Amino acid sequence: MGKGCGFRALVDMAQACGFGPVPSAAVHALVTVMEGNVRYRYDGIDPTPTTGYLLEDGQEFLFGPDNLNKLRFIECSPGVHMDVLFFESEECRANAKAAATAQTAEKPA
Repeated sequence: MGKGCGFRALVDMAQACGFGPVPSAAVHALVTVMEGNVRYRYDGIDPTPTTGYLLEDGQEFLFGPDNLNKLRFIECSPGVHMDVLFFESEECRANAKAAATAQTAEKPA
């Protein structure tokens, strides 16, 4: 996994929700569920408190790049919240650094 590139706390999950704006460099999201269980879907369709894949209280789960913008979550009981840490890949970071170096080299003196 690469360097962290963003953090989000999801605290109001009574209605299905996603991550909100995902950092553009993010390729993974590490989710930690706290104070109850959560259901999720990765196809952009809203889960319900009884349908979708289950993440249990205290569970951590690593989501990959294919679905970060499509993930939808909902709490199974009131008071659940999640911390989300976004990570960029080493390759993305290397490409961004190379592009910045090239841009600097192209500037006239």
